[in-house]
Amino acid sequence: MAAGLVFIGSYDHNVYAVDARRGVLRWQHDTLKEVVSSPLVVDGTVYIGSRSSDLFAFDAATGKVKWKFFYWSSWVESSARVRDGNLYIGSSDYQQLFAIDARTGKRVWSVNLDGSVWSTPAVDARSVYVGVVGVVSYFIEHHGGFFAVDRATGKIAWRFPMSVIPGAVDYGVASSPAVDNGLVFFGGLDGTFYAFKQTSSE
Repeated sequence: MAAGLVFIGSYDHNVYAVDARRGVLRWQHDTLKEVVSSPLVVDGTVYIGSRSSDLFAFDAATGKVKWKFFYWSSWVESSARVRDGNLYIGSSDYQQLFAIDARTGKRVWSVNLDGSVWSTPAVDARSVYVGVVGVVSYFIEHHGGFFAVDRATGKIAWRFPMSVIPGAVDYGVASSPAVDNGLVFFGGLDGTFYAFKQTSSE
């Protein structure tokens, strides 16, 4: 929410800005494909992805597109986090985790995590934490796991691989992690809840 507006993404392809007090539509934008990710609002800008393969930055007050970042035919299922002026956000079949300059929409770095990054990353002063989903017998090879990525360089600090679940198509981590008290927490598609130290793979 910003400037008295609530922002909503929809399966009807649109991003909506609605007056929080009166429920009146202030603006909408048709992204041309379903909007599954959640909006992030920072300093008067709304950041949200679409299955159109675009990450959008909208002016919160007017709905004007400030910039678009194209994902090369991959859905944007992930929702962004921001720290020190950079957005951190995943991709689906593209299998990339991105750091993107929030002001310009330019890529700062990207890293291939070998699986679909559907969740919202957790970010601390040093690292970006995120899980990925693997798919059995998919036309693009995907492997499930959980990663800590150096926030400054985009290099993988550590990876925790996840095992294929017998009888399941998807495996790995689709949940969004959280960090607290020196630990990073996440749930796996295997039904297990995990906690790791933030600075190591132990």
